[in-house]
Amino acid sequence: MRPGPPDPLDGMRRGFPFVVLFLGLDGDPAELGLPRHNLLVTDGDCDAFFDGTGGRTSGCFLSFSCAKDPTWTGRYPGRSTGEILAYVRPELFAPFHGSRHRHRDRAYLALKAELTAELLDLLHRQLPSTRGRVAYHELGTPLTAEHFAGWPGGSLYGLAKDVTAFGDGRTPGRADRLRPRTAVDGLYLSGQDCLAGGFLGAVTGGLLAAHEALDRTGRARLWTGLLRHAARPPAPPAPSDRT
Repeated sequence: MRPGPPDPLDGMRRGFPFVVLFLGLDGDPAELGLPRHNLLVTDGDCDAFFDGTGGRTSGCFLSFSCAKDPTWTGRYPGRSTGEILAYVRPELFAPFHGSRHRHRDRAYLALKAELTAELLDLLHRQLPSTRGRVAYHELGTPLTAEHFAGWPGGSLYGLAKDVTAFGDGRTPGRADRLRPRTAVDGLYLSGQDCLAGGFLGAVTGGLLAAHEALDRTGRARLWTGLLRHAARPPAPPAPSDRT
């Protein structure tokens, strides 16, 4: 039997998983000095981390959606929320694969506690006004992401966005084969792996899939509606009279 053609996506790998520390803080965003923009903090040599020669974590993102919402303080005075995402090496949680949610080994809980302490320390160094104001925290791990969202290996951002995927500037990468329209009639791909990682990649991938699936009239309605919404976004809802 002759071997089939090579898989055009062979060589692509999953992206690195994250841990996510969810935060509840005492104090308004302005009082705590929480930024409206995301913070990227590197805790070492990122190249060494991705090459497998660095530490167990690298590349932390701090995000505070409450600071981006102009209605937040009026709705939740004296409270703030945030999250910290940190890359972790896949093998860090490998010993605990196959264990059940809420029935993990004590070593797993100890690892979570260690990483939580590291991320809280990073938070306080970056934003000193948060020290002593963390009222709640909970760490989600790659196993958490697998259990609740079905992400293989806990890879929140899907396939790795690297040279294999996107090319080296001279030749296209393997991800060039991932497009909304496929060779199967009626089958379309959407989401972050069709274009780019993260929220923006997922949204744009969905729009392009819808564009491919719709007829000419549908496409016009799709993009006209999108442009109209961007030019004149809907007014925010009126504050509730309920106490």
